[in-house]
Amino acid sequence: MKGKSYWIFIFCIISTYSFAGDVMQMSLKDVIDCVIRENLSLKSEKLQQEEKKLQRDTSWNFIYPEMSVSASASKTVLERKGSLSLSGNVSWSLRTHDFIDIFKSINDYRIGKLDYDAAKQEVENQAVLYYYLLQVDFEQIELQKMLQNNSKARLNNAVLGYGNSEISRIELLRKEYNYKENSDRLTSLENNYRILMIRFKQLLNIPDNVTLTLSDKLPEIEQLNIDYLKNAEAEKTISVFKLQLESENMRLDHKKNIFKFLPYLSMSFSIGTDAMPQEKNWVDNSQQRISLGAAVTLPLTNILPFSAVQASILKDKKILERKKLALEEEIQNQQTEKIARLTEITQLLTSCESHKENCNITKEAYQLSQSAYWEGELDYQTLSDTESDYREAIYNLSYVKYELIKSILDFGKKFNISLRQLGVIK
Repeated sequence: MKGKSYWIFIFCIISTYSFAGDVMQMSLKDVIDCVIRENLSLKSEKLQQEEKKLQRDTSWNFIYPEMSVSASASKTVLERKGSLSLSGNVSWSLRTHDFIDIFKSINDYRIGKLDYDAAKQEVENQAVLYYYLLQVDFEQIELQKMLQNNSKARLNNAVLGYGNSEISRIELLRKEYNYKENSDRLTSLENNYRILMIRFKQLLNIPDNVTLTLSDKLPEIEQLNIDYLKNAEAEKTISVFKLQLESENMRLDHKKNIFKFLPYLSMSFSIGTDAMPQEKNWVDNSQQRISLGAAVTLPLTNILPFSAVQASILKDKKILERKKLALEEEIQNQQTEKIARLTEITQLLTSCESHKENCNITKEAYQLSQSAYWEGELDYQTLSDTESDYREAIYNLSYVKYELIKSILDFGKKFNISLRQLGVIK
């Protein structure tokens, strides 16, 4: 089913390029799918994870025996005699502490998976934030265009008023300055928008000559699972999981050093043949040899006081104590971070409600101004001002909603909560 969806998505992209003049319309879900599949840094993280998977899957190959085959030939010039030797050797050693590396490679793979999951969540969050920020910035550009038109209308009226000696030159210059300020502001916003779009395309690994249109709007606050955040556990954050696995690796290193005191088994087998033929008889003086050996070895160097292994054991104990303290500290930090971030989110929710009220107030003022304007009781400039106030209130609400979503995404990344669980995507 996933493969089918992938080809449908590719077909839609090809169709869009073919018939819409390099214009691509993308929903938020399309963007998430695209960034996971195409982002270059995430591909690199995926390759690193595959390397650790290969290391995990081949960590047992130390049990392979060492095998070799050799052949040699020699000839004595004066005696006119030659010799030929063929031999094969197999040796095998089994050390208990080597098995520890298998468990370490499993933990290293888990750490790599945590790193990949963190990188994946990071690019997902970036894609969502770019997606919504582009829309917020577009609304700001539209608002600035309205402000520029209003300042242009004021300037035109001022020019007429100055020509009729109704206003001073100072007042005219103020209107002209206001218009130019709005024009410069609009140019700056449009340039920032273009740069933001370029970075967004780079994140998605999409060519710059493709025009993107974004179909989804900022979600309503009611759609977000904000109450879900309260159930987040500090012990389930990626940083805590990673510290736990690193501590487990240190414990395995400690065990590995202890196991170096144990005896180990080694075995060997060799077979060979030597031939020193006469001039007309190659096999008369041939000799064959076969040997089989087994030994149990007890390393004595490690039991000497302050040997390298004993020093490592003492060092490992100190490191394990520090890792334990670091883990406890990290859990406390995450608990504090949870409270701080929830407080920030609550504050943004309150701000959203306040901006909603402002939208209602400015909307009512705009509607009353429209009625008064059509009845001839209000001039067009005042109507434009109330419309600008309404549009600015809408933009301010959108920006606060964006900041709320950003804060929620940061919380989700910190506490290992997916976009679907947060309610950002369905």
